[in-house]
Amino acid sequence: RKPSDMVVSGFAYHKTQPETWAKFTDPPDCLSCDHEAWTRIFARCNFGCSYHTLLNNVSTFDGLGLEVLRSRFDILKMLRNAR
Repeated sequence: RKPSDMVVSGFAYHKTQPETWAKFTDPPDCLSCDHEAWTRIFARCNFGCSYHTLLNNVSTFDGLGLEVLRSRFDILKMLRNAR
């Protein structure tokens, strides 16, 4: 699977069909994202929103950027395994 397809698909899915973790607000969760990504994602809402809510309150451009941050650890693992 292409990383770009994963990001676009993940963005659309998490925006419209949130899994349980995507609704957490205290603390917010981004499912296996690294700490730097978590900080950069949730700083946008002062760490007081869910991932689902955040995606629904930003532009598509910004939402795709958030999904890149959220999924980067998985994408890097996938690329490492492809070597």
